[in-house]
Amino acid sequence: MQHIPGRPWRLPAESAEAAQLARALGISAPFGRLLWARGFRDTEGARAFLDARHLPRPDQLPEVDRASLRLCQAIGRRESILIYGDYDADGICSTALLFEALTAFGGRVQAHVPQRTDGYGLRSQVALEAGVSLCVTVDNGTTAVREVQELSRAGIDVVICDHHQPGPTRPPALAVVNPWVGGPDHPLVDLAGAGVTWCLIQVVAEDLGSAAPEGLDLVALGTIADVVPMNGPNRALVREGLRVMAKAHRPGLSALLHLAQVPPGAVPETEAIAFGVAPRLNAPGRLGDPRPVLELLLARDAAAAQSRLATVEQANQERQRQSRELFAEVASYADREPHRDLLLLSAAGWPRGLLGPAAARLSEETGRPVLLGEIGVDGVCRGSGRSPAGFDLTAALARCKDALERFGGHEQAAGFEVTVDRLPELRRRLSDIASAHPWQELPAWEVDVLLHPEELTASLAMECVRHLEPFGPGNPEPLFALTVRVQGTRRVGQGGRHLRLEIQPGSHPVTAIAFDAGVWAAGAEAVGRIELLGRPTIHQYRGKDQLQFTVSDLRPESPDWERFLAATSARLIREHPDRETLAVAYRRLRSLLARGSVSPNALGRELASDPLDGVTADVALTIFREAGLVTDAGLSELPEGTRIDLRMSPRFRAAERERAVLHRVREAIRAGSSDLPQPPLA
Repeated sequence: MQHIPGRPWRLPAESAEAAQLARALGISAPFGRLLWARGFRDTEGARAFLDARHLPRPDQLPEVDRASLRLCQAIGRRESILIYGDYDADGICSTALLFEALTAFGGRVQAHVPQRTDGYGLRSQVALEAGVSLCVTVDNGTTAVREVQELSRAGIDVVICDHHQPGPTRPPALAVVNPWVGGPDHPLVDLAGAGVTWCLIQVVAEDLGSAAPEGLDLVALGTIADVVPMNGPNRALVREGLRVMAKAHRPGLSALLHLAQVPPGAVPETEAIAFGVAPRLNAPGRLGDPRPVLELLLARDAAAAQSRLATVEQANQERQRQSRELFAEVASYADREPHRDLLLLSAAGWPRGLLGPAAARLSEETGRPVLLGEIGVDGVCRGSGRSPAGFDLTAALARCKDALERFGGHEQAAGFEVTVDRLPELRRRLSDIASAHPWQELPAWEVDVLLHPEELTASLAMECVRHLEPFGPGNPEPLFALTVRVQGTRRVGQGGRHLRLEIQPGSHPVTAIAFDAGVWAAGAEAVGRIELLGRPTIHQYRGKDQLQFTVSDLRPESPDWERFLAATSARLIREHPDRETLAVAYRRLRSLLARGSVSPNALGRELASDPLDGVTADVALTIFREAGLVTDAGLSELPEGTRIDLRMSPRFRAAERERAVLHRVREAIRAGSSDLPQPPLA
């Protein structure tokens, strides 16, 4: 996420009782303060959270006994069973889980995962053509009233196994195994689709008197990928599932973990799954056919797994390429509407499967709800939306349901369909809802612990992983705040996008890494002492474990704001020239053309003279190349009146956003904003 100094930090209240809690649990003092900040007031409750051993009771699910009875009958009678899944990671994991289990129980099973272009949810024609007598949906089906009616009329029984919220009408299925059927207070209501599927399998195994196949690795994978609350039963399922992953008994998953750089035999962290494995599982479905992912997860040997892995990885690389292009385009649209409280952007030809991640990234960068839609040839705009915490996107869409064809989802993620003629109305109504919502543009960071410099240790990093994992909604990564002296800075990554800091919190130097914060390197150097917000982690370098501080936010000590921003601004002007500076480079480029053809290798040297130094000239050339003005073939002509859109350059757009960040922080300082509190520790 773009780092924006000035975002408020909500600091925790100190308590002497936190030290008593730490002693009773045998943990470090800062870790005790962390548990106290998260609401644990007694050793019994804290120990139960840290252990996370109690898996959910499958028999608690509504209608699960009825579903199990029908499945046992179908297995015993050798009926043909269709598993109807979904194209996302949770849906594919659920499909693989049930297929593997029913096959092991002796069932005659076939599995179907739809393409995204087929739309979300059950399509009755697929089951009708499959020639089955029983259809089991996983991760979908709760709102498929018409489709279930059609199958019932055709003599096909339907069992729904899902975790999405029900609509106003219950589908006429034989059983609807969904915790939401038991109401919003049901103890298993936070389960992902894979978790509900696992529960159904346990009941079927018990009714058959059989052992259920090991499937907690797929449950953990689907649960992390679906970004459901990581507490209660989900926390126990994922923790056990990650341990199962370490045993490497599933060739396809082992191959995926290798790509995610998880060492063999190591218990993966949720971050590795969320950012290294889940996107690969989702990639084929986002671009087209998700079946290779299902085949990868079900592969019995390494050769079959590698064959499918190649297909999945190729799709992932193509997803990354298309995602970069899509985000550059939607970001340029968003830059033209800086004052809107909600963004609803649409265009023909946008890849529908990539709209959700693009909306999530844009929402994170802008702090606003974002909906992106692809306009089809049928005049319907279909898309996905994401929103920051505190804004219920699905509830907002529900208030506009008369303008929509379809919608659904969760509080911070939703899908929608709207006819093109009603797009302006929907945009206006959603914007009115967002503008009336009492929320901050950027919510405060919830700081868990004020860390004394000498408390930043490798053992604290290990405590966080050992006791707090798995991380996710409801159990976020801990945030520690501390003040440190900067020994050195270095911009790393493509284009110097990230910031590497050498800090001196105590007697030993430590490396800190701040992703997407390269712009603040000069400011950090200028002030010398900064406040960091993040968590200690263990980083492997050349086969050795090293302590590292992973930064979520940074800022100078309050008296040094102006010096911090002045140094940042000076570096920004040099490395990200504004339109006026680029105009100078443009005119000089034209004068070079008047003298004849110029080699691309010589352009930088020719441009670099007062007021353009070498760095500024090189950046200007990069922007011109990205905007299509300069090519690798050289630059031999520039027609009179040529007009180049600089916004076609990602580097230029990045510079514009960074300048907007500086402007926002300067305005906050001039206004004496309370968003700039005093430093937590001197």
